Amino acid sequence: MYMHERRDRQNPYDNLDALSKQELELVSEYLKERIYATITLIALLATLWQTASHFSPAGAALSVLGTVIALWLAVGVASRMSYHVVNGKRMSPQVYIGILRAHAALLIPAGPALFFIGLSAFDIFSLETALFISMIALLLSFAGFSLMAGRQIHSNLLEIIVTSAFEVGLGVGIILLKIVAGH
Repeated sequence: MYMHERRDRQNPYDNLDALSKQELELVSEYLKERIYATITLIALLATLWQTASHFSPAGAALSVLGTVIALWLAVGVASRMSYHVVNGKRMSPQVYIGILRAHAALLIPAGPALFFIGLSAFDIFSLETALFISMIALLLSFAGFSLMAGRQIHSNLLEIIVTSAFEVGLGVGIILLKIVAGH
């Protein structure tokens, strides 16, 4: 059963204890995708920030949109292909559309970046500043996911902070690797 088939639940993260093992695995997959999209977008923003003088706000916004839409569509293609392998039959259009809807959270990390880039288009601040603020906003989002995860496995505040600092450090390392590999 795909998570999008459960129309009676508004937020799948509200009450994780009430979810079945299969539903928890789906929530885990969606969170991994969202975190991956966030890390990927931060790396893109960092690259754009380094070369902001070569972009207009519209060009930067198209780069951000293109990246998250490509990730979202890639998940759809991968889901479709894996469905064919596992089930030995074609996926119905309704199931495919449901999967794309369920994975639309991959598009969410683009929101802050597009907002700040949009403000730079009105000369409220420079594109370079908009990209920097966007990176900080997404890093805070990433840290928030890490703190949420830490609260699930630790009861001690120090352990939560140390675990989150380690995970954010790993995320920053991945972002730096993507930036270096991109040049």
